[in-house]
Amino acid sequence: MRSFVRCTAKRGVSRRGYNVNCNIRSFSTQKSTPLASSFKVEYSDEEMKNPKTKPFIVQTKTGFLPRTDPILNIPPKYNALDNLLNRMRWHQPDESEGLLAKGTFGKTVENELKEYKFDEIEDTMMLMALYRDYSFLASAYLLEPCHHEYLKTNGESYGLGRKVLPRNIAVPFNDLAERLNMRPFMEYNTCYSLNNWVRLDPRQGVTINNIDFGRSFMNMRSEAGFILVHVAINQHSGNLVKAGIDVLKSAESDDREQFNKSLQEMRDTMVFMNQEFERMYIESNPSDYNVFRTFIMGIKNQPMFPDGVVYEGCFNGEPQHFRGESGANDSVIPFCDNILQITKFMPSNPLTEILRDFRSYRPEEQQAFLEWSEKTANQIGTLEYAKKDGSSMVYFLEVADQVRAFRHRHWVLTNLYIIYKSKHPIATGGSPISTWLPNQLLTVNDFIINHAKSINLDNVASELKYGHTAVMRRAEADSRIIRRDVERRRKQYNQ
Repeated sequence: MRSFVRCTAKRGVSRRGYNVNCNIRSFSTQKSTPLASSFKVEYSDEEMKNPKTKPFIVQTKTGFLPRTDPILNIPPKYNALDNLLNRMRWHQPDESEGLLAKGTFGKTVENELKEYKFDEIEDTMMLMALYRDYSFLASAYLLEPCHHEYLKTNGESYGLGRKVLPRNIAVPFNDLAERLNMRPFMEYNTCYSLNNWVRLDPRQGVTINNIDFGRSFMNMRSEAGFILVHVAINQHSGNLVKAGIDVLKSAESDDREQFNKSLQEMRDTMVFMNQEFERMYIESNPSDYNVFRTFIMGIKNQPMFPDGVVYEGCFNGEPQHFRGESGANDSVIPFCDNILQITKFMPSNPLTEILRDFRSYRPEEQQAFLEWSEKTANQIGTLEYAKKDGSSMVYFLEVADQVRAFRHRHWVLTNLYIIYKSKHPIATGGSPISTWLPNQLLTVNDFIINHAKSINLDNVASELKYGHTAVMRRAEADSRIIRRDVERRRKQYNQ
């Protein structure tokens, strides 16, 4: 029997007015395909290079990165677009001021940019490159006055952004977004980070020392480092996808040895990812973050756009409210949450609703994969299967501990890069800066602590007993620190 996951777009309340619905369809009279094998994650080289293949298919080679290296050089017929994006950058290569620095970018775009059409383009990677470029145009146009106000008031206020996105940006941007089933606003995966880098030596891997950034607002090394660390983290995501699916397969087939081995592979991959994340301090100076942070903010829940933004020539003139670029749109941690069934332990509150909303701000292929992995892990019961064996449960919690470490590092970076240096109470994605990350982190800590206490360690090896104790103690200490931090930050931001 053959099974496959089919994704269909239906009118609803999700991204761009569409919901991405994924269902497993089967045919033939033979034995059904196991649940854990029902999502395609293996693609041939021919499929990967096919210009009509979706850009962000999730698979075991590139994981959550695009199927091929991003396209940075757009066709010559769009030179005016490319030229504007280059002149836009605050710091020019010759050390002169760019259009953003002069405060003349908006007026220049209005006067110089024609309304392009892209009907003849079929290559999905090229469509995604143009979509990325228009996202930079749109954010720079809307937020240019905000950054000048921020500098003028010494960080006290962002003032107001522009209320209308002119049709020479809005119409082409919206057309590209519709073809890619995206929102017409800057996103993490498809625009600012994972679709915005170049490999320096094509023969080498996607390591931090072998990649450079493409588009930027400021053209400074800290902005590049901020982008590239996220890419470097995701160089390991193919291994994570494979290990996570192997966890599902081995639990479904009752292969205890392979289950334990796959959990260890997930844990070790997350260790590598956390090490890459740790490089943020080296690659991006905390003092520089607020220099470019303005331009990755969104419309939704931001005081700079109290009435939303009108996209001239689109949406029947109705104001739009889109979230901004955020690392919360990365699929690494949601995938781990799903495999470990942590997702179902998230509290029912407005902060978790924001988490669910964030999960719609990513390529439809990743949305489908996350929906499938959550549903499949719950159907198979990975947590209950782990509970049947003490060693398995320790390995299970060691993966959860790496998820905790990742979220903890994100919270520390948020304090160091934002909270200590900014009075703005809202994160770029529109979530409350003092409480949103702790909502997820405390859930993971509670998950670890509660399940660690119930493990039967009678037949568990001594080194795993030590691991069990270490994981639980880290979670307990982390919770004490985070709860104390949150109270201080809530008072600081009156949240």
